[in-house]
Amino acid sequence: MDIFDIIGPVMIGPSSSHTAGAVRMGNLAAELLDDEISSAVIYLHGSFALTAKGHGTERAIAGGLLGFSPDDERIRESLEYASDAGVDCRFIETNLGSSVHPNTAQIIATGKNSSRINLQFSSIGGGRIILNEIDSVKVRYEGRYPTLIIFNKNVPGVVVSVSGIIAEAGINIAQMRVYGQEESDNAVMIINMNKSVDRNFTGRFKSLPEINKVIYLDRLY
Repeated sequence: MDIFDIIGPVMIGPSSSHTAGAVRMGNLAAELLDDEISSAVIYLHGSFALTAKGHGTERAIAGGLLGFSPDDERIRESLEYASDAGVDCRFIETNLGSSVHPNTAQIIATGKNSSRINLQFSSIGGGRIILNEIDSVKVRYEGRYPTLIIFNKNVPGVVVSVSGIIAEAGINIAQMRVYGQEESDNAVMIINMNKSVDRNFTGRFKSLPEINKVIYLDRLY
């Protein structure tokens, strides 16, 4: 734990979990969508559902989807900004089950080019978040490392091919998690790396026919 874990992030309040963390959920959802956002349906679970309006969680997520940072004063009017931009944000209270963190949101975002992504996040305090699911595939992204998120066909040999490309670039893998579903053709790799790379680095994986999509995310914190 460092000093920023104790005092929390620079932010528009009132809550690091319900406001700053919620902004980062929106930021990451917009980045993972990889398209200009046109609409989002946001399901709020647990404490998020109970205190969303008082803590500004709805405005925080909307602001994040628009690209606002946690300390951006426009967050206070982010729903109005979203409406003016033609971005439809709909919030629904829900129950995602007792095993889910109480500060959890599911964001289903749609882009102007008909792209769509379904994400589940938890806010764990101090403005920090965890990405738990991508399109119903269980994952875990915490934002502490430069990270590749690779959507691939669930076939043998993909991990070896991907690891080889990373090694050829002189990059060490700090941690790799591979997520798939039984009887599914698709899987997701979350690869934490020891250093940042240029976003064009993702193009090195285009030669692999088993790769559907690669997204690079730098450190969140």
